[in-house]
Amino acid sequence: MSDPRALLEALLRPLSELRDADGRRSYAAFLLNHRAFSAAWPSMAAVAPLTSHLVDLLAAATSPLPEPVFMRRLMSVADVYCATLVEADERPTQVEDARLCDVLDAGAAFLAAPPSATVIEAFAATEG
Repeated sequence: MSDPRALLEALLRPLSELRDADGRRSYAAFLLNHRAFSAAWPSMAAVAPLTSHLVDLLAAATSPLPEPVFMRRLMSVADVYCATLVEADERPTQVEDARLCDVLDAGAAFLAAPPSATVIEAFAATEG
C-alpha cells in the first residue's frame, strides 16, 4: 500500500472509534493532553507491531524526510486529529466526519511535502 492518505487513516481512524462509557473519546483527549502519543510512538513496535508497520509504510509512501522530521510531522498530524476528536466531543457537529477527513487530507499533504533546503542542510549537518 502506498497511498499516504489511506495509511494515515488506517493509523488514526481507530482513535475515532475508541469511546469511554459516556461516549467520549477520552483516550484521544489523554493522548493530546499528556503528549503521550509523541513520546510513546517510537517505543510501540514491541507492543503494537501493526502500528509500527503502518508508520514504516507511511514513511516509505511520503517524501524522503530525515527520520526526526518525519516523526515530528506525523506527531503534529496526530495531535491535530486528536484535537479535532476532542473538539467534536465538546461541540458536536453534523460535519464531524468531514472535519476528520479534512485533517487526514491535510496531514497526508503535510507528510508528502518535500523538505526545504534549510531542513535538508540542518539535518545533514547533524548526521555528519
